[in-house]
Amino acid sequence: HPSVPNSPQCVDMIKAIAKYCLNNDALYNALLNGGAGAQDIYGGANLNGTGWKRVAGDIYNDANATKIWNTLPNGAIVFYFYNPSGHVAIKSGDADWVYQQNYNGQGFISTENDMAFRTYTGAGFLGAWVLN
Repeated sequence: HPSVPNSPQCVDMIKAIAKYCLNNDALYNALLNGGAGAQDIYGGANLNGTGWKRVAGDIYNDANATKIWNTLPNGAIVFYFYNPSGHVAIKSGDADWVYQQNYNGQGFISTENDMAFRTYTGAGFLGAWVLN
């Protein structure tokens, strides 16, 4: 699929949720200043004062990643390793179900099963941010 010029990026939906739905300026700023791409933001953002914490995933082992994923609450902010920038979404269920934006470069908000972000595609579940 060709990407839509100037299409919203995956992190834009997460930023909007942080700012306008959660009214959490600290979380919004962490997303804004954490890094260039979603996979950079996961580890690079300062979560102090946001009310959220990191939970490590496993980008090298899909079975272990699934176990970790299934312990997360729905609403967790989930991050994927995928070159060049990674991906970020909101967990909406087990087996990789998410709400996301800009999947496949289309800019749209969608809900789907993100099995594409698995080790066999050169990707993996990097980790999540969950409420403290």
